Amino acid sequence: MNYPLKFKAAILEELHAPLKVEEIEFRGPLLKGQILVKMEFSGICGKQIDEIDGNHGPDKFLPHLLGHEASGTVLATGPGVKTVKPNDKIILHWRKGSGIECETPKYYWNN
Repeated sequence: MNYPLKFKAAILEELHAPLKVEEIEFRGPLLKGQILVKMEFSGICGKQIDEIDGNHGPDKFLPHLLGHEASGTVLATGPGVKTVKPNDKIILHWRKGSGIECETPKYYWNN
């Protein structure tokens, strides 16, 4: 895999404001337990709409990406990944599974 990778993402920068769809960057490499997925379809769930609307109060994690319920194709796997491989079709969900607990990937947006 050649890094950095650039792609578009839905970014929540501030509450009560429209999402920004902008290019972000992943500089790699994949770490233990991480997989790189080409997203085919993604949605924003009701909980994330509540987030956008500020229904749960201040959000100390802004800015962050939205669209955690999705489907796609595995492009690459990091060390230790055993249950999926490149070209597998997968469904993503926010709920923690029984696999490796990995570090959250870092994305760069306007540095």
